[in-house]
Amino acid sequence: MKSVKIFFAVAALFLLERVFFAVHLEIFSLCPWLMFTFCLIASAVSEEPYEAIITAGFCGLLADISGGGAAGSAMAVFAISATLVYYFTSRFFQNSLLIALIAVFVFGIAGEMLYFLLNSTGVENYSAMSAFWTIALPLSAIDTVFAFLMYPVAKKLFAGRRYV
Repeated sequence: MKSVKIFFAVAALFLLERVFFAVHLEIFSLCPWLMFTFCLIASAVSEEPYEAIITAGFCGLLADISGGGAAGSAMAVFAISATLVYYFTSRFFQNSLLIALIAVFVFGIAGEMLYFLLNSTGVENYSAMSAFWTIALPLSAIDTVFAFLMYPVAKKLFAGRRYV
């Protein structure tokens, strides 16, 4: 039952991201990755690492199928970032919203930069530093705001009874 709820949450975020945000709403001409944000915040509140990594892999697979990047790059970025967030938050205050948001921001920047580096083969005159300032930093700030909004949903889906 838990996996069905997670599947429907990911499907709803996928549709919201691809239909609404990509077409009608861009923030600073950037479209937020809601599935990436959900993977990171779910990893922050998850008690088991396999739940976080499997969810991240599924969300990354959806992003790879619908996106235009290199095959497997979004899946790798989602899984690596989710794993790092899980181990960072499990070592420090697992039940803390502040630590979860810091982890989403920091590892969101790292994930965005890794995704840029994996897919930057055809980009000329665009350095990693300009990608950091114009893409990774604003997107991570936007993702952190959405992570704050998604935190109660992820907590309800992933956290055990002792954390709810």
